[in-house]
Amino acid sequence: MTEWKRNLLIMWFVQFAGMFAISAVFAFIPLYVRHLGIEQWDQVSLWSGLLASSSAIFAAISSPLWGNMADRYGRRIMVIRVMLANTFILSTMGFVANVWQLLGLRILQGIFGGFGGAVMALVTTLTPPDKLGTTLGLMQAALIAGSAAGPLAGGIIADHWGFRAVFFILGAMSFTAGLAAVLIREQFQPPAKEKSPSFGGNIRQMCKEPGLLPLIFVLFLIQFAVAVPSPVLPLFVEQLGASPDDLATIAGGIIAIAGLSSALSAASTGRITHFFSHRTVLLSAAACAAVIIFIQGLAQSTGQLFWLRFLNGLFLGSMLPTANTLISLLIPAERRGAAFGLTHSATLLGNVLGPVTGGLLASFFNIRWVFFFTAFFYVANCIWIYHRVRRRHDPPAAGQH
Repeated sequence: MTEWKRNLLIMWFVQFAGMFAISAVFAFIPLYVRHLGIEQWDQVSLWSGLLASSSAIFAAISSPLWGNMADRYGRRIMVIRVMLANTFILSTMGFVANVWQLLGLRILQGIFGGFGGAVMALVTTLTPPDKLGTTLGLMQAALIAGSAAGPLAGGIIADHWGFRAVFFILGAMSFTAGLAAVLIREQFQPPAKEKSPSFGGNIRQMCKEPGLLPLIFVLFLIQFAVAVPSPVLPLFVEQLGASPDDLATIAGGIIAIAGLSSALSAASTGRITHFFSHRTVLLSAAACAAVIIFIQGLAQSTGQLFWLRFLNGLFLGSMLPTANTLISLLIPAERRGAAFGLTHSATLLGNVLGPVTGGLLASFFNIRWVFFFTAFFYVANCIWIYHRVRRRHDPPAAGQH
């Protein structure tokens, strides 16, 4: 096995395990809020949105700093750092006595974040350029698979052994991912001091790159639309008639099926972009996702919601790796740490504003309006891609060489 394939195999596991640990709590956050003493329905919705977004907002602030440090000191060490931090923080969440303590730990998790940007920067610098599309699709599949398996496993564990047991298992999962990251072979060469720009200078350089900011905004809109329904999805499942005894498991399963279909789609995206331009893939997927998410708001049973989430995942899965591939082709390898730090901040900002927006909409209107509103943002993304992501950003398709 060649070294880059060996590294890819390890990074795939790290990505999967890391996202499994980070995302498992989303299946039962509203239920854990109730467990910690918040009883009123509107307060549960608001706290769920706040807890889901608090980690992301601080990670969005800190991610460019960690990305800049990755360019200076190496990407592998950044991945190990965030995994060890999550080991401590997730384990400690199992001991909290109230929602304020949980909120403090979620904020701390965000400050020590930057996992996604570090992994993306590492994999793009260790992968041959002609394999980037396929590799990023596989890494996106790992991210989505971990994000799907995490809530499903978290819901099952919570229903059978209690909420607190989940956090101890997630801490162990993060530690395992950190150990695996030690095995990655990175031939990192620190930049010469005179060639190494300051943190602010590096960010300014990135913002001047032609085509980068429109793609960063695409990533923000994608993640925002994904995150809007997340804090209220378990409540919607309950509203559709799920049994209280199995609520966390059913909610986790519905989250997981979207992740499974997204992972399958992401893994095949590299091949699809050999036949269609990246811009065409982004536009088509966003348009189809808008239709499916709107219909989800009309669902009358958990079975209908299950299959609609599956379809939605198919289109979402092709969008993220396609945008990330375009960014990799725009940015030189030695500056991808800072670039993916910025893109990670954009996606995290979507994770911040999305759950808060979803919680507010559910609180002031009803849960179904959350899905209708999300469809509007997929349409907005279509319009933005059409006008701002130009055809000249695409590399030639395979048949055009």
